[in-house]
Amino acid sequence: HFGSSCQSVSALVQAPPQHRAGRTRWAPFMPLKASCHGGCFPWLKASPGGDSGEEDGGPARTPQGRGGAGCGSKRRFLGLVLGATGVVFGDIGTSPLYTFTGIFSELPGTPHPDDVVGALSVIFWSLTLVVCFKYLLWIMSVAHHGEGGTFALMQVALAGGTQAAGPALKWLLVLLGIVGCSLLIGDGAITPVISVLGALEGLPRGMPAEVQVAIAVAILVLVFVLQRMGARFIGVVAGPLMVTWFLWIGALGIFNMAQRPDMAFEALLALSPSRLYHFFCLGVYRGYNAWRALAGSVLCVTGAEALYADMGYFGRGPISFAWLALVYPCLVLQYMGQATVLMDDPTANPFWGGVPAALKVPMMVLAPCAAVIASQALISGVFSLLTQAHALDFLPRVLVCHTNPDERHEVYIPEVSWLLCTMCVALCLAFQNSARLAGAYGITVTCTFVVTTALFAVVLLRVWGWHWLGALALVAPMIMVDVAFLSSNVLKIMDSGWVPVVISAIVCVILYVHYWGRCREDEIFEIERSLQTYEEAQDGADETVSVTAHLDAVCTLEALRHVLHSAHVDRSKTVGVFLTPKPWRVPRSVAALAKMMGCLPATIILLSFRFETECPFVAEDERETFDVLDETCGVYRLVISLGYAEPLSVERLAVRRALARAAARCPGLVPLALPLASAEPDEENATAESESSSEVDGAAATFVFSRLYYATRPGQGFWTRFRVCLYSWLVHNARQPISFFGLEADNTLEVSTVRFM
Repeated sequence: HFGSSCQSVSALVQAPPQHRAGRTRWAPFMPLKASCHGGCFPWLKASPGGDSGEEDGGPARTPQGRGGAGCGSKRRFLGLVLGATGVVFGDIGTSPLYTFTGIFSELPGTPHPDDVVGALSVIFWSLTLVVCFKYLLWIMSVAHHGEGGTFALMQVALAGGTQAAGPALKWLLVLLGIVGCSLLIGDGAITPVISVLGALEGLPRGMPAEVQVAIAVAILVLVFVLQRMGARFIGVVAGPLMVTWFLWIGALGIFNMAQRPDMAFEALLALSPSRLYHFFCLGVYRGYNAWRALAGSVLCVTGAEALYADMGYFGRGPISFAWLALVYPCLVLQYMGQATVLMDDPTANPFWGGVPAALKVPMMVLAPCAAVIASQALISGVFSLLTQAHALDFLPRVLVCHTNPDERHEVYIPEVSWLLCTMCVALCLAFQNSARLAGAYGITVTCTFVVTTALFAVVLLRVWGWHWLGALALVAPMIMVDVAFLSSNVLKIMDSGWVPVVISAIVCVILYVHYWGRCREDEIFEIERSLQTYEEAQDGADETVSVTAHLDAVCTLEALRHVLHSAHVDRSKTVGVFLTPKPWRVPRSVAALAKMMGCLPATIILLSFRFETECPFVAEDERETFDVLDETCGVYRLVISLGYAEPLSVERLAVRRALARAAARCPGLVPLALPLASAEPDEENATAESESSSEVDGAAATFVFSRLYYATRPGQGFWTRFRVCLYSWLVHNARQPISFFGLEADNTLEVSTVRFM
């Protein structure tokens, strides 16, 4: 296939991911390079984001962009705290708007004051056990290159330990990671819709429902448009607003308790675990009804899963400091104030009933703004988690943009952003009311809790080397709370809880199939390499082996040199630049071109890319590595290095600049000497490049891409055929390097081959 609209082989994703950010190679089952420790609150002494730099259980180091000591470090730390308050705690911070209502909407009759105190006790201990104890103290002490989330736990669990994980354990951990990521995406599709629709329900009652839905759609689109500005920018904007929100709701809680001192004393009793026992075993709603109330009480911890997923954005220290110093005390005070309101008037709205008349208008402005910001925690968590998924080969090639060159963890994925926006708008138009989606809230969150606890248990046993009795003593309370929350939310599936479950299931299948396809391709390559080694050994004894058979098996550099030296292959007076996913690998396009056309270019350049995970920008004099593999056969290797925050325009020019410099150093590459070394990444120079390229004679380089078509063999089952078809669709619809690197105007050649899976 000739022409500028060619597409390239999906296997290039096997190289360090072809995207602009998040290029850490999270190679599955690689040796552990990230830290994980189990100390008690060491992050309060560490520098901002200090957890991101830990290695091999050693002391925390200050990673790039997170500052060191001194006033600048303190200022940066406070900036991270402010950003974390705005981005990470938006969801859990707006839970007081509906938590008490959600609890007692599950129960019949009017709540007795003792049961209000019992419900408050459930809320307090849920916040304490789930957020403070489970996530801040233990889960967030496990980091993989500074990242959090289920994939970080999965990688640490796989890579750690004195013995390698067996195949069954590997696939079990991979499956848990996939399920956890899928659940967070399902939650991320629901949270923005409920937050925006719930915020607009405070508008005048006479407003038509169609107008409210239209406003909600406009707000949702605006929220996702702003994502390209980055989490730090959103945090700077949302941080002061959320700080104001938390201070207001904390002050309102104190005000409500001061108005009702006797009931405030009763609310203080909720801090005792004995009130939990009374609520579940002795109160009016004891037993089954108290268990059903857990489905509403889980609303107070929705957003806790985002703390860990967003850890790469702000660091463990700033998130923990913001929670302990501001968010946690203000939430507890607000819930205690709401309890006094309900004890005074069980029919009142727990939140708005405690707002003084003089403050209702300002609060009606502040509350919707805070509710809209609440969706940001999940959106940022989805970006972070899918960046890890992309680097782990769970996703096809997507464009991952770094919004902050000083922080490699701050990312934005355009494809994911707009797909998530489309799902949110569709759900908004379909349900049109937050009450209709209320049943969907909580199922995916509680499932994520269970998956996270299961992965953490493996880390305790395999990585930290805990005895199973100690691990059981620590994990048992966590899993009991998680299962209690999950079991009470299962009843919601028949209402609207199926929505996030279906979304999560679809995402889970996509992640699994793509990862399965990548593993199959790696296995096929290893088989090809072993067969090739055998054929090379037999070549000396059997001189009748055909050239075509030799070329058809070529997949390594040594094999290519062996074939070109021993076989009579016609060589045309051209330069062929073959893109390869790994520097040591020969792409299938070389063998396919020789087999189909009977010749190869006189000069063969194997071009690959290396994406730096720690360096945001690469100096031009360190951009490429050029090796002469075999000057007699005209085989060269060019590896181009790109920083994780390089602008796309620089990446597109890097290919031609590197080839031009290589041509200047090697006389055999004179046809590549294009006058592009001084080109700048702008439209004028891009036009000049095109004009310069057109002046080169017929000996100019041709960029050769591979495009694989995947097929099944007769007799394979439906499940295998389905996976191959879905994997092929994912690969062929991913971003292609011919457009990514701006090679549309050059001589390009696409070589198509079929791979049986």
